[in-house]
Formats: sequence, structure tokens, C-alpha cells
Amino acid sequence: MNAAEEIRIGPEDWPDAISRIDGPQLVVAGPGTGKTEFLVRRVAHLLSTGLDPRSLTVLTFSRRGSADLRKRIAERHGRSVGPLAVSTFHSFASRLLEAHAFDAGGDPPSLLTGPEQVALVAELLATEDLDDWPLTHRAMLHTRTFAAD
Repeated sequence: MNAAEEIRIGPEDWPDAISRIDGPQLVVAGPGTGKTEFLVRRVAHLLSTGLDPRSLTVLTFSRRGSADLRKRIAERHGRSVGPLAVSTFHSFASRLLEAHAFDAGGDPPSLLTGPEQVALVAELLATEDLDDWPLTHRAMLHTRTFAAD
């Protein structure tokens, strides 16, 4: 396996980086530096080369960001992006687990809502031995606030 090559670029270098199709790209940059715009242009370019949209997965952090990204890619591409997978990291991970749960001999995992998570953690914490916890934590061990944190 080859080590990743780090290339630092500015917006003036984007056309060359966007047009490279010889493998995956990882874009790392600070807030407001154009990561999303770069990604939109990169995906639109890949689709314009005739690449099957089903061979791409575009990940972002929020559902709103995912919907916005899909819309921007379609606008940049000039038409619908069809079966292009644009989702959150969490949604993608969940689909992976679901797809392979039966291969591992188990049931697909179920996602818990926020309140369900707190209730489960509270239930688990209720079984804890206070002596196993630092003195500073013992008083709050069986509170909902601690379970939520």
C-alpha cells in the first residue's frame, strides 16, 4: 500500500486537483476554506466523465449538509445525479452495519433515539458498584444528568 501524498493547494490549483481521477482524495482544511465547493466541483467533474454515480460515496457531517451537497452537485453537474450516495458519516456507517449484520450471524443493529440512549446508560449505571467510582462521581452516578453526559 502506498503512503498518501500530501499536496497543499489553493483555489487557483483546484482545476488540476479536481481533474485528477487516479484514485481517492482526502481534503483537509479549516472552516471557510472551500472544502465543500471543492467537493462539489470534484464530484460534478467525475460524473461528467461518465463515471457511474453508484461508484461514488460523498460524506458530510449533517443531514442538512447532505441535502445541500446533493443539490449543489446536481446544479453544478447540470442535471440529476440519480443514485449518487450523499449521506452523513453516521448514516453510511449504519447502512454498512445493516448490510453486514447477517454475514456476521446477527440481527441488524437498531439505532437508539437520544432519550433511549440516556435511559439505557442510566439503566447500566444503576447496576454499578459505587466503590468502583471515584468519590467525586459517586453522588451523581445515578442521576439522569450524568447518564446524559
